[in-house]
Amino acid sequence: VIYSDLYLAIIDKPQGMAVQGGENQTLGRSDLLLPLALKPGTKVPWPTQNSILDSALTKPRVCHRLDAGTGGILVLAKTRVAEVKLKQCFADRACRKRYRALLYGKLPKQEGTIEASLSGKPAETHYSVLRYVRSLDFGWLTLIDLRPVTGRKHQLRRHMQGMGHAIYGDQRYGPKLEPRPNEGSEDPHSRLCLWAMEIALPHPSTGEYKTFTLPS
Repeated sequence: VIYSDLYLAIIDKPQGMAVQGGENQTLGRSDLLLPLALKPGTKVPWPTQNSILDSALTKPRVCHRLDAGTGGILVLAKTRVAEVKLKQCFADRACRKRYRALLYGKLPKQEGTIEASLSGKPAETHYSVLRYVRSLDFGWLTLIDLRPVTGRKHQLRRHMQGMGHAIYGDQRYGPKLEPRPNEGSEDPHSRLCLWAMEIALPHPSTGEYKTFTLPS
């Protein structure tokens, strides 16, 4: 747990865990979020609307998408009004997000903007290179920060693929590699190297922008 108050919680989602969907093992359908819930029947006052008392949710609810393979910051709502406000914030693109990824190859430009439509819809991503890393298998790898302006499905993964530098471990959009078992552990090429590092959003109770960062 990175942050928690009466209205929302910010958690560090582990890689490999689905957030939503019809499966019982998804985070949203599991009991893993119950310890973050308010006590049943709790009425939460709203500072800017003193006449309103908000009802606590039985279990905190996920407010946005995050791919199963992506780790890092996930926003949860603890009350009904907070859920509506937070989901509207994401729908209105009022949240600023920063991701970190490891790419195959050496990205030639240190920074730039990708404006490439996805599935017929406008999509925009800003990027900045942090450093280059030598690789015995791929020559070079690039560590990069990504700031999506829009929120299309698999936007970052598809934009990186379109640049010819897919995200390391991306089995859907990356190069097809031969499995490399490592003495019984998982294939080191199979884990998606993409993390949600930071989010800035208006707090649902006050409207004041708050920034939450994944601990290093």
